[in-house]
Amino acid sequence: MSEPVTEPVTEPVTEPVPEPVPEPAPAPALAPEPAPAPGPTGPDITNLFPNAQTTTVEPPTIVSMDELMASHAVIVAKESVDRASLNALVNPTREQYRPHLFQWAAAGFPGIYVVQSFSVSPPDLCADGVRRDVNAYINYLTGTDMGAIVANIQSLVTGIVVSFSFEGNSVRIHVSKA
Repeated sequence: MSEPVTEPVTEPVTEPVPEPVPEPAPAPALAPEPAPAPGPTGPDITNLFPNAQTTTVEPPTIVSMDELMASHAVIVAKESVDRASLNALVNPTREQYRPHLFQWAAAGFPGIYVVQSFSVSPPDLCADGVRRDVNAYINYLTGTDMGAIVANIQSLVTGIVVSFSFEGNSVRIHVSKA
């Protein structure tokens, strides 16, 4: 007889299945912060700070003498700087005018040639408390008016007509042939 044919028995091959990794536990939920309790919680410290109940309240100060003096000192200093910048108007010298007059000559003596220009900005109120425009401010700083200043410069040149004009915050000294 024939031997029965037996087929080899193979066991099913199973791949190793990884063990499930446990998921991390959710973070514990934080309890909501409690709402602040109405009113003060703790010692009453309001008596440590001055207020209408604990002290006499002074009316607000409008201005102090120190503030006024500081403001006045700034204006006086500005006027001093501006006065010094106008020195060539009041005390004209050869050194201040000759180079510009020779440039005028080199340019062929054009009429109304500007040889000096001085810029100043008047403060809102001068140190004496008066509001001035540029012309009045220059008169105030120099102690004289522009007519007298030009007449003084005119007396130092011959064959030349000296004049002046204002442009914005500047006073300009110009010359022309006589």
